[in-house]
Amino acid sequence: MPLSIALWSVIKQQFNKTMLYCQRCNKLNPLTAKRCGCNNKKLREPQVNDAVFLTSLDFMHGRMLQDVLTQHNIPVLVKPMVPQLAFVSAITMSAQNHFFVPFGALDKANDILKELFGNQDGEVGDEVAGNPLIAPLIM
Repeated sequence: MPLSIALWSVIKQQFNKTMLYCQRCNKLNPLTAKRCGCNNKKLREPQVNDAVFLTSLDFMHGRMLQDVLTQHNIPVLVKPMVPQLAFVSAITMSAQNHFFVPFGALDKANDILKELFGNQDGEVGDEVAGNPLIAPLIM
């Protein structure tokens, strides 16, 4: 479900003020959350260097994102989510990679993500559906 740039800005401002961090899955949660999606109850305020989940992308889109983040001096951690049949190249190419950035660079990384994968109308596409700033609001 696409989101306009104006709505994206409102969402980003809201979550930047009211977030809790899960150390188990590295995702941000609303301040009102009693537990994370991974069932962890130990949530805390995020710190600048916490690795925060940014998004999940396929190999090709993920490589583009990783290159651009690196060009902007944003450290990025990529965790491949490879199926058991990873030896088949077609499956490996379509496997999703999870991307994590430091909490202090999350806003800049989200802006880059939006720039890379937003459409001509300024809407964010399905590529960012795994983003913790968006996913809870479109479910």
